[in-house]
Amino acid sequence: MLDSILKNLGLSGKAITVYKTLLTMGVAPASAIGRKINLPRQTVNSIIGQLLELRIIGQSDKRG
Repeated sequence: MLDSILKNLGLSGKAITVYKTLLTMGVAPASAIGRKINLPRQTVNSIIGQLLELRIIGQSDKRG
């Protein structure tokens, strides 16, 4: 059901995977997300940018 909602919002399969990974990991750097789902960090960063533009996710300024 979540997948179909996200597809209706215009998200690609990779974007849906990144979003669902964020739901399970919580706050995480793009490199960690990419390692978990086997995508390059640059691709994850691009997708995160799209999710931010769509206001599907928010951004934390906290750095660890």
